[in-house]
Amino acid sequence: MEILAYAIWGALGGCLVIGVLVFVYARLHARYDDSASVEIEEPQTEVAGINPGRWEQLVAMLNLHTCTLPESEEERMAWAQEYLGVEPEWLAGEDAPMYPFLSFNNAVDQGVDFISTLVRTRSDAVLYVAKPRGILLAEEIMDACAALCFAAPVSSARCNSRRYFPVNVYWEWGYAPERVQCSQIIYAAIEAGLEIKGVEVEQGEIYALVEGKRIPATVLENTPSSWDPRILASAGEGPDGVRKGMLAAQELMEIISAQGWNQGKEDKA
Repeated sequence: MEILAYAIWGALGGCLVIGVLVFVYARLHARYDDSASVEIEEPQTEVAGINPGRWEQLVAMLNLHTCTLPESEEERMAWAQEYLGVEPEWLAGEDAPMYPFLSFNNAVDQGVDFISTLVRTRSDAVLYVAKPRGILLAEEIMDACAALCFAAPVSSARCNSRRYFPVNVYWEWGYAPERVQCSQIIYAAIEAGLEIKGVEVEQGEIYALVEGKRIPATVLENTPSSWDPRILASAGEGPDGVRKGMLAAQELMEIISAQGWNQGKEDKA
């Protein structure tokens, strides 16, 4: 009888333990299901529409008041990106560049390709070279710098305007490779027959232009040249002076020659 009693109590204890384990498992399983359902049902982030203030800023900046502009946000976003090159993130009000800059850093050959495409597909293209107002462009002057921006007329059924192409390579004090690359791009633009204009801007506008955040007013207004940017133009250096990321002068001349441009072509400016 004593053995039977122990067996009965043992069976009851085992049932109790099993019951506790089943209860704990059920609770954990229920929590996992709840968390999984939350993750599945979480709404996806939608792309923001046009920020009204940014749209008005764009219209005022490019003087689009006389144009027949798209009415819906989707059409405006697509039109501004396709014809004007404006970044949709900027137009949506985000902290983003207004224009994508042309990345020719350590890639002057790609700059020559861009210039070649520009002169083939767009008439009356211009290369603006912007320097700080009142600053002499000399290597020993710390504030001396110059930024590049291509511009070309664009037209659609709705409007005639201009599209801007800021360049991320700029002439600055203290860094010879980028200074040479900037000079080579100016040189290639001259060889291609582009109009070259020198404009003066405030110091802060140089960095805003290089980063694609803003186009200076002197560029937007297409003012006459106030200085001659040809003083910066150079085919580069000989092999002994070439550093990492730079093209030797002979290499650049060969790339330009392959484009079939008439060297020494009369400038438009």
